[in-house]
Amino acid sequence: MHGMADNGLPDYVTSPSSGAVFQGHPSWRVSARRYAAATALCGVFSLVYEYFSHEVWSLWMMGLSLWPLLLGVVPALACGALRAHVCRVARDLWSCGVATLTVGSCLRGVLEIYGTTSMLVEPYMPVGLALFALGLAAGVLGSLREDRDRRKSIAASHRL
Repeated sequence: MHGMADNGLPDYVTSPSSGAVFQGHPSWRVSARRYAAATALCGVFSLVYEYFSHEVWSLWMMGLSLWPLLLGVVPALACGALRAHVCRVARDLWSCGVATLTVGSCLRGVLEIYGTTSMLVEPYMPVGLALFALGLAAGVLGSLREDRDRRKSIAASHRL
């Protein structure tokens, strides 16, 4: 049984020493499964939509499932293999970037199949890329902070 931390949460939620959970995050395996499910749903949606589109197709719709696959499943498996610890903000920003690019691709594909364009789909790509950049920056800053805190705790333990 796990104990309680000072903040009232179970220690496995706040302790980086536990193997499967780090700061309340699901494991990388769970993240990879969720992205794989999103990839499958996007693939099925794309196939069904293009099947009923009377032989009209769009590269944006055909590549719809690539966003969660390449930017979700692959990084989650890589981080799991490396046993990476990434802060919640970085993971959330990254996930929002994947969602933004996926929705933008879907909307652009639907409009192309319909035979029209709209300026309303233009912001999806730059916003999605900005979310990725913010997620990457938050991950790097979180890792630097974690390293600094680890060094401080090691230095403090050596002084004793």
